[in-house]
Amino acid sequence: MNKALYHAVYGNNETPTSDAIKELAADVLVLPDGIKEALFMHYQLGRSAAEIAAATGNTQPLVERRLQSGIGLLQVFTGVDRQ
Repeated sequence: MNKALYHAVYGNNETPTSDAIKELAADVLVLPDGIKEALFMHYQLGRSAAEIAAATGNTQPLVERRLQSGIGLLQVFTGVDRQ
């Protein structure tokens, strides 16, 4: 995973360490496949929700929910306070 996903999860502009990126990548691996796929395509490949929907045969609202759910789950896994 990359810095953009790190910033989406942690909500800051700090430069993540390579260990932090590795830990986040390990957390991503346990996510459901649809969420993992959406996160990868968006944060690693730079695809929009509409592009992901077209490529995967899903609706854009479903892809958007998967992206939101993925960030939320990663925040829970990492202990980020979402208040």
